[in-house]
Amino acid sequence: MPSHLCRHARPARALACVAICIGLAAGVAAVSAATPRSQVAPSGPVLVESERVFLAEIEHRALTIGRKGFPALAEAIKSGKPERITRFFATNFTGQILDMGKAAGLETDALKVRRITNATNAPARPLDVNGDEFARHLIGLWNRFKPDPVIEMAVKNFQPMKRDDMHGAFKGVFLFRIAGERLDGRREELNSDIAADLASVPDVDVMAETPGWIRSLRFVMFNEATAKGDLMAEVARQSGIDTNLFRDNWSMPNTNDRQVVTGGVYVSDVDDDGRD
Repeated sequence: MPSHLCRHARPARALACVAICIGLAAGVAAVSAATPRSQVAPSGPVLVESERVFLAEIEHRALTIGRKGFPALAEAIKSGKPERITRFFATNFTGQILDMGKAAGLETDALKVRRITNATNAPARPLDVNGDEFARHLIGLWNRFKPDPVIEMAVKNFQPMKRDDMHGAFKGVFLFRIAGERLDGRREELNSDIAADLASVPDVDVMAETPGWIRSLRFVMFNEATAKGDLMAEVARQSGIDTNLFRDNWSMPNTNDRQVVTGGVYVSDVDDDGRD
């Protein structure tokens, strides 16, 4: 019986309505319980095992370069000695650099940004250089800064030249970044993408000492940003805020102590009125 009718029934009839409703609900529950639910088989791995192994092998070699190869190359650049860089280059090394004199971008009183790529419609073609010239170019970028600028390298993409030869040649694109205070006092950040061909990926224990594993390095994008001063600066302490009262994962020397917060809702008594 419809509920709007039950509301206007006399008490005896109302009890009858309730009994009928309960009976109908029990019947529906019984039918639902008796009807078997379709079983969904657990899904297996999206990739077959051979593909998972293939990707794991690539990841292992990319991590080897990131943990051993890049730091060794960064130290060689910091030394200012081209021979320390070229020792990683193969005898048939080829390089390409971009002419930043032909770069374009925006410029304001506070900031200047220029960018150039090796695209076919770029304002200038890349310059072909040998190993010594490429090494001196990297050192020249480093020497634009006052001591101890930030220098970073990272793998952006990476793959073997031949799928079935993990011990052979690899190719990829690396991020190369230097940031800090220039000799003239300006702040500068250089971001670039470098296409790389590697003769091989040496074992992690010997990579930093192994010569000749880099066959080619080619700048494919170069971005230069220069400012008169810091565009953003840390002023909490000058404002009277004691940052030591806050947990900062970036200041934790032991990465095991860092807490990962994936999100959530936080409530606090901002105006101190006793109510959240």
